[in-house]
Formats: sequence, C-alpha cells, structure tokens
Amino acid sequence: MPPPLQLFIAYSRKDSAFLDELRVQLTPLERSGKAKIWYDGKIEPGVVWETAIRENLHSADIILLLVSADAIASDYFYDKELADALARHAAGTARVVPMIVRPCVWQETRLGELQALPKDGKAVTSWSDRDEAYADAVAALTRMVNNILAERAAEAEQLEQERKLSQAELKAAALNQQRQKAEAEQQRQAAEAAERKREEEEKEHRQKEKAKQQRKSMAEKQRRQQLAGLGAWMRSPWILGSGLVGVMALVIGNWICNQEPGYSFSDPFAHEMVLIKGGTFSMGSNEDDEDEKPVHQVTVPDFYLSKNEVTFSQFQQFMEANPGFKTNADKGGWSYAWDGDSWEEMKGVNWTCNAEGKKRPPEEYGHPVIHVSWNDATAFCE
Repeated sequence: MPPPLQLFIAYSRKDSAFLDELRVQLTPLERSGKAKIWYDGKIEPGVVWETAIRENLHSADIILLLVSADAIASDYFYDKELADALARHAAGTARVVPMIVRPCVWQETRLGELQALPKDGKAVTSWSDRDEAYADAVAALTRMVNNILAERAAEAEQLEQERKLSQAELKAAALNQQRQKAEAEQQRQAAEAAERKREEEEKEHRQKEKAKQQRKSMAEKQRRQQLAGLGAWMRSPWILGSGLVGVMALVIGNWICNQEPGYSFSDPFAHEMVLIKGGTFSMGSNEDDEDEKPVHQVTVPDFYLSKNEVTFSQFQQFMEANPGFKTNADKGGWSYAWDGDSWEEMKGVNWTCNAEGKKRPPEEYGHPVIHVSWNDATAFCE
C-alpha cells in the first residue's frame, strides 16, 4: 500500500471551531491509513512556528483551505499560505481545495477558479445540518485521496514494469551509458584544457599587475622623498611659527563668528554613548544569489551608539521640544497593536501607547518607545 497522503489544513484563528469539528469528521479517513492530517496545532514546543508551517505546506499532497471573510482578510493566510498553495497547485505538485465555512465573496478572490467544498461551495453555516455539510466535504476529500492513491499505485506498477527490462534492453542501456561516459570524459578533458588556458591568462595578468604596482610604488617613493624635502623646509622656525599662528587665528575666528549670545550646547545622551571602533570586513558571497556578488571590502568608520534603546520619556522630551512635529502614526491615525494572537491595525494608537494600544502608565515611562517609524527615528536623531 502506498504511503498515506499528507493533508495540510490552513485556517484563520477565528475559524478554530470549524477546524475542530472538521478534524472529528476526518478521523475515519486518517484511521484508514490513507491520509495524515496536519495543522499548526501539531507544532512541537521550541519549533519555529513559521518554518514548521512552510515545511509542512510544501510537503503536503492536499492543501485544504478553510475560507471565511476573516481568512481572506488575514495577511498571513492570504499572502503566505494561499499564495504558496496556489503556486504548488499551478505546478502540479499539490491539490488545493477551498472549503467555505462561513459565507463570503470568495469567488472574487484567486480561489474563484477552484471547485469548493461543501457541494456547490455552499458555506457550512448555511446548511441546516452542519454535520451533513462536513460529511459531504469529507466524502469528496476521500474520493480525491482514493484517486491520488490509485494514480500512484499505477505509477508504481509502471515503474516496476520498466524495471523488468529485457536483457537486450539492459545491454543497450549499458552501451548507451558507456557512450555517455566517453562523451563526458571528452568534455572533462576539454574543460581542463580551458581551465589551464584561463589560469595561464590569469598568471600573465597578475604579472602585468605586479609590474604596474612596482612602477606605482617607485613613483610613490619618489613623491614621499619630495614631500620630506618640503617638510624640512616647512619646519624651519619662521615658516612653522607664522603658519601655526595663521591656522589658530582662522579656527578661533570661525568659532567666534558662529557663536550665538547666551547659547550653550549639551548632549543629553553623552553619558549613554559608547564608542564603536570602525574597521574593514568582507561583504557578499560568490556562491549564493547574484545580488550578493562579488565579495568586496567595506570600511566602516568609528561611531557612537547608545547603550540602551530610546525610552518613552526621552522621546517625550523630543516631542515637547518640537510641538509642530507629528509622527507617521499621528498622521495616519493608526498603528499595529497586539490583540493576544496577532498584530492588527488599531485606530488612535501612536507613540504614547504600549504594545496593546493602551496609553502608557507612569511606571512604563522607562520602557523603549514603540509605534515610531524610520522617519520618526531620523527626526529624533537630527
């Protein structure tokens, strides 16, 4: 008997009750050994949630989508799970079956081209008896599983027949293999010859570059000797004294001209900053994506970084000092907030709120500020 088919179920959290009812109805199919059911409730503790979903979705034979208005509105369900499922359906590596659990305009989505369950795509909640709706859907899924298993059994039988080739066919295959091996050897030898030619050309190029660098080094040595002679002249007492006075006068004069009466600058972050020494490192790869090639040297100068995240209180000082400034969340009138299961858009949420979208109490003023954009952060730094 062929191995059981993998059936992946994708759904919205708000449709969990339908998932539970459907799993009960699918029990006979799973007990028959013809199919194994997987949904995100089977993810083991400590496993990366998104990785587990992606791996099981990509290995599934049948992808069952529980469809409702909430599922279609879910970015993860629609843009991730549905998109990946339809891509595998188009490639012929999986069967995608939408099951309508609550009435919605699913025909206007990318699912509109697929045959939906239960019968005629009538939502489960629209049936007078929901058990009949589930039974209709499970019966259709069982037929699909049986058909796929029958197709695989036929393919296995064909492979077995192909394996039992006649002696003449085996001999012909061996001769063909020998011919291919000889052609491959010829190609290998040609590739080695081409590689030797390339290495010789590179060696010649390196020699030319080395000679060029030697000429450049000699020119640089001559330039340093000339500068050394000029430096000896510049270090004479008369030249050194007049030059130093001129530079000091220019610096002090420029500083005086740029001062404002009564102005004193202080950096409120000075005591929190840590000096990060710069350096040079290799960036990119010659083995992965094209946009990572080639490996090249990148130099980063020294810079300062605050030891801790910017707090609510610090950002509040910035906002009070700039009464005309509005964050992106203030301009749009909303931001994302955590409802206990996922991040959802919530009106009226801005930098004064915590992760749940509530106004921060005084005891949280020392927490990192959130609901700020890259533009807000740049304005704060400036």
